Amino acid sequence: MAPCLWRVCSDAEGDFIAAVRAVVGPDVLIAASYDLHGNVSQRIVDNLDIFSTYRTAPHIDVPDTMRRAVTMLVRALRSGQRPALVWAPVPVLLPGERTSTQDEPARSFYTQLQASEDPTGIWDASFQVGYVWADEPRATACAVITGTDRAAMEKAASALAQNYWDIRAEFVFGTKTGSIEECVDWAVASASGPVVLAESGDNPTGGGWVTAPKCWRH
Repeated sequence: MAPCLWRVCSDAEGDFIAAVRAVVGPDVLIAASYDLHGNVSQRIVDNLDIFSTYRTAPHIDVPDTMRRAVTMLVRALRSGQRPALVWAPVPVLLPGERTSTQDEPARSFYTQLQASEDPTGIWDASFQVGYVWADEPRATACAVITGTDRAAMEKAASALAQNYWDIRAEFVFGTKTGSIEECVDWAVASASGPVVLAESGDNPTGGGWVTAPKCWRH
């Protein structure tokens, strides 16, 4: 089925990736690199072979993530191995202002991803914080593992998911926050400027672009 034909999309990426899979068939490898604030679904996992996501927020490792995905794709083509994905959703959804990898506990949490990888069975360990402002059932955090040893992959995904769940209450805002009245008072009293008052739920100040949950065919 063609994606998003005059209907509301609740999983635009899943529709797109499934459409690509339908065109190229089951034998062609598909690799993707993701923003860690992206939302994953079973449909996405079922139609990808290789997955890697940013490990920094703010995102300073975009080229590195792209290279990881491409390197795994080349490895699979040269070795003849067929990697797969395992994922473990976590029922936690936090905004980017509370999950910056410059702050704890996200900083230490993301440093363990590479340590979860194994040269033989686990090719990549990724973790999605998710996108809190997307009004979609699939909006959630999750661990996503690419590899060839399913037992090891499931163990790694489960460990990362449990770790994130265990530290969920430790994530705090990295910026100063308060009510509208409090923020205005702070701005007026500030001895320096300019002062920016930002609503984190607003896409531009929340770190994103307009992401309306609809797509149309013109």
